[in-house]
Amino acid sequence: MFPYIHTPHYKFGPFTLQAFGMLVASGVIIGSILIRRWTEEQKLDLDMMIDSFFVVIPGGFMLSHVVNTVLYSPELIAKNPLVLIYFWQGISSFGGFLGGGVVAFFYFKYWRKVDPLPYMDTYAYGTVFGFFFGRMGCMVAHDHPGMWVVNNAGNPRLLAAYQSRSITLPGWDNPLLWIALLIATLSVGLVISRLREKPMFESGNLLYMLAFAGFFAIFYPFLPDFIRVFTVHWPMNWSQLPKNGFALVSPPTYTTKLRFDLGLMEAFYFLFLVAIVYVIKTGKPRREGMILGTWFVLYAPIRFLFDFLRLGSSDNRSQALGLTPGQFMAMLTFGLGVYFLVTLPDRRWGEYGEEQERKQAKKSSKEKKKDAPAKTEKASATTGNKEDKPTSESTPKKKKKKKKKKK
Repeated sequence: MFPYIHTPHYKFGPFTLQAFGMLVASGVIIGSILIRRWTEEQKLDLDMMIDSFFVVIPGGFMLSHVVNTVLYSPELIAKNPLVLIYFWQGISSFGGFLGGGVVAFFYFKYWRKVDPLPYMDTYAYGTVFGFFFGRMGCMVAHDHPGMWVVNNAGNPRLLAAYQSRSITLPGWDNPLLWIALLIATLSVGLVISRLREKPMFESGNLLYMLAFAGFFAIFYPFLPDFIRVFTVHWPMNWSQLPKNGFALVSPPTYTTKLRFDLGLMEAFYFLFLVAIVYVIKTGKPRREGMILGTWFVLYAPIRFLFDFLRLGSSDNRSQALGLTPGQFMAMLTFGLGVYFLVTLPDRRWGEYGEEQERKQAKKSSKEKKKDAPAKTEKASATTGNKEDKPTSESTPKKKKKKKKKKK
């Protein structure tokens, strides 16, 4: 369990400096640096990739805000339709990377007329690192509060006050955990299968997935208590918080209760994703699209599970069929990830860049060959005119003189 971290806001005229914005900006900068470096390693068009930053990143942020507003706060649109362009007023993580992916696809495919997959895979590599810093920002801002944590052996008053908005541990009768673990099992099995580059339903992979499922079946009764580690002591009396400076609010000092902090939980999970993506990238050259598919397949089931811990009434989450919009987008993301992994091309990282370099070299050499004869013809024409000009003018004059002498 973690103490509540309070970070102050500092105002400089119309601007406000806060930890959330600084961490998100750090994620964008670090992600962009990693994308640029790997673009050079793969010999992709660096100028094209840098130009795409000015389209894909702003487009991702804009669509992130639009998705967040349309799905989570549609009543604000009826009051003021311009709220759709106020991108600083709330963003959605799924809207961010899915929207950014759509913008990147159309930018590279239809505007720049190149294969979008190697560029999108490169974006995925940098975006995973960037999202880790973004989730760190959510962690210190506490803008994704989850349910209150209530133990059956806890205070009866606490149980009565927060039973309707809480999760009771250990939660033996929750079948959704079993469904999520099944999805996670298939996801990891599929990823391992692709890393080994062997068919997914080979006997060895099936044995691995069964062992993985068996492990989670044994671990299941302890899973809620494990998740409880990622909770914070939520302060109930905000006036006790210091107005300036940095403070760790701990239970002995302030009246607090345990609450799930989904930003904290996702930050730790993204740390795991960063490690997985780094291991994949630093190994032997994989097929293009591997990082994009791996990220989607590993992230979507866990996010689907985390959304059950959201507090629906406090953050105005509209639900359909008992699921949040984020869970529907998690299913879409998982499907896209499976599609990317199943349809990976035979081309490896760097091969597309080398192929484009060869095509460009051939094109430039052909252009040089075409230009060479034209230049020689021009040069000979100009030199020939300069030499012939005096003789051509003098000959008719001499003829005229001879004719006059004869007369």
